[in-house]
Amino acid sequence: MTPKVIIFDFDGTIADTVDALVSIANRLAVDFGYRHISPEQLGFLKNLTSREIIKYSGVSLFKIPFLVKKVKGELKDKIPELKPIPGIKEALI
Repeated sequence: MTPKVIIFDFDGTIADTVDALVSIANRLAVDFGYRHISPEQLGFLKNLTSREIIKYSGVSLFKIPFLVKKVKGELKDKIPELKPIPGIKEALI
C-alpha cells in the first residue's frame, strides 16, 4: 500500500505564489510605508536575503509582524487561485 502524503508549501517551491505576493505587497505598501515592487525589481529582490529585502523596502521593523500577519491572511484567501510550479506534479508522483 502506498502511503498518502500531504505537503504544505507556500514559499514558491510548489505553488506559484509570486504574482499573488507581489499584488498583496503592493496593495499594502501605502498602509505599511514601504516601496511598491515593480516587475523590474523582482529579479533583483529574488537574490536578496530576507534582511536585505526589509532594508531595501524601507518597511519599519516594528511593522513587520503586522505586515506578515496581514500578508498571510490575504494569501490564504488566494489559495484556490494559485497554480503549481510547472513540472512539480510530475516530480512529486
